[in-house]
Amino acid sequence: MTQYTPGPWKVVSGTVETATGIPIACMDRAPGNGTRPVERDRNAHLIAAAPEMLTVLAGFARFSAETGGARHYDLTGLCSDARALLARIEAVEDDNGE
Repeated sequence: MTQYTPGPWKVVSGTVETATGIPIACMDRAPGNGTRPVERDRNAHLIAAAPEMLTVLAGFARFSAETGGARHYDLTGLCSDARALLARIEAVEDDNGE
């Protein structure tokens, strides 16, 4: 299995960090880099959600490998988790309140 820095990850001033403050990624916030501040902030939050996205995706993969109608409740829960995660990612505001 591929190793990655375990989550949760958070965004602090444009930098994605672990819960203990280890940097994962830093968004280039310099003027003229080709992205707007709102894009950079939202990119950081999208990257920070990666561990949760991996968990949800792995759940869907496990579900699809299993058989039997008794697993319907698990799929419903996975879909709910996916919708909640997407809503959190899409609701992010940048550091300037945009």
